[in-house]
Amino acid sequence: MRGLILVSVSALLASCYAKNESRIEYIGRLKRDLFKDYDSAVIPLAASLDGKTGLDVSVGLNQVYMDMNDKGHLDMSVWLSSSWIDERLAWDPKEYHDIDSIRVPAHDIWIPDLEVYNNLEHGPGYINDVLKSRSTNTLVMSNGMVIYIPAAKLSVPCNDEEFANWPWGEYDCSIKLGSWAYSGYMINLQKYENKNYITTESVDEATSSSPVFFTENSFQEDSLINKFYPCCPEPYPALHYKFKVQRGFRIGANGKELNPSPVPAYKPEEN
Repeated sequence: MRGLILVSVSALLASCYAKNESRIEYIGRLKRDLFKDYDSAVIPLAASLDGKTGLDVSVGLNQVYMDMNDKGHLDMSVWLSSSWIDERLAWDPKEYHDIDSIRVPAHDIWIPDLEVYNNLEHGPGYINDVLKSRSTNTLVMSNGMVIYIPAAKLSVPCNDEEFANWPWGEYDCSIKLGSWAYSGYMINLQKYENKNYITTESVDEATSSSPVFFTENSFQEDSLINKFYPCCPEPYPALHYKFKVQRGFRIGANGKELNPSPVPAYKPEEN
């Protein structure tokens, strides 16, 4: 009976304390509770019976700006969209004044080790450096969902077979993106919002300053692939975007020069 009374008194005191908490205090209490024993180096992978069920990680690219130089190198500024469930970061909103989301610095939590395999550059601002520094915030929902969308750069080579048509030709390019070290049994890579293409939602078509665009002949194949290596039985998934680009205009000595024979731009099919 004495123990029951003590538990009841403790619950009452906790309830009274919670009601008097300020926003700063209850967010601080939530973060302390979440990160008390948290290890950001450990992948949030629940044990599975077969050992082959990886953590679902959705990944996509949103193109902001794109240009190509005379060496056939495609330079792109993107938002790298990613999301996954980290059950260690889940909480009951009722226990924290109904707060259902918080912002957490990316360097405080586990982040997938994504890389563009055919990236030509690896300096400051490029995807590998952005994910290594993890300087931006993530959005963490009360169900443990983590949404991470940092801005980054990438540079990939394009097919030079038709560079006799430079600068107005249509060129084959690709971007291959995936985990650097985890197999599909650890990270089950998925398409962000189930989109098979690089999105351009951040680009205002009427005022876009991007001189290069995706043509209508782009993204004809499924971007999600699995590769197997002789050493290992497990699959290694990746997003392999295959697309064509063309220059819409260039800036020369006489100002802006438009492409005399442009191919229609890529338009994703409406679901």
